[in-house]
Amino acid sequence: MLRVVDVLSAPDSGPDDSPPGVIAAVGSGVDIANSRAGFWLDTATFTLTEDSCVDRRVVTVDSVAETLAELTKRCQRWPHASSVCDDVLRAVDPGGPTQAAVVTESLAYSTLQAGPEFARWLEERGPARMPDIADPVQARLLDIIEAKKKGAKKAKAKPSAEPEPPSNVINIMDALRRSVAAAKKTKGR
Repeated sequence: MLRVVDVLSAPDSGPDDSPPGVIAAVGSGVDIANSRAGFWLDTATFTLTEDSCVDRRVVTVDSVAETLAELTKRCQRWPHASSVCDDVLRAVDPGGPTQAAVVTESLAYSTLQAGPEFARWLEERGPARMPDIADPVQARLLDIIEAKKKGAKKAKAKPSAEPEPPSNVINIMDALRRSVAAAKKTKGR
């Protein structure tokens, strides 16, 4: 499921014999900077540390122990998803073309949606519900409909006490009318 290795520990065999499954390497910033850490930095799904680190293969966390405990729980609950995530992280080359990464992620997502873990999640979640968020356009429309039902005329907009500030917005119909009128004057001459 989830294997945890010290970033400075010796490899099992060789780089080609990477064990299957999610591998989390752990180590301090000093350990990660050590040349012996290279194998697990390249082989592990990701490396965890509590120290600041610029290496893209390393994730800095507040507590390695707490993070590993949470990852272990999640890998046990969702083994299929954790395996697919591991495969995606291993397959995508951060320096490679974006399209290949997007296709890989898309295929992984489709695989997960077709799997039993996603079905279980949907069942546990229950029916999806839209949040109750007021829609001002719909509310205004309902007010207008209600007013029409009562026979009231549409309320006209009240003129603003202050003149509107100048704007560079152009009414296209007015501009078209002026253009046509100008063209007619030119032809009429």
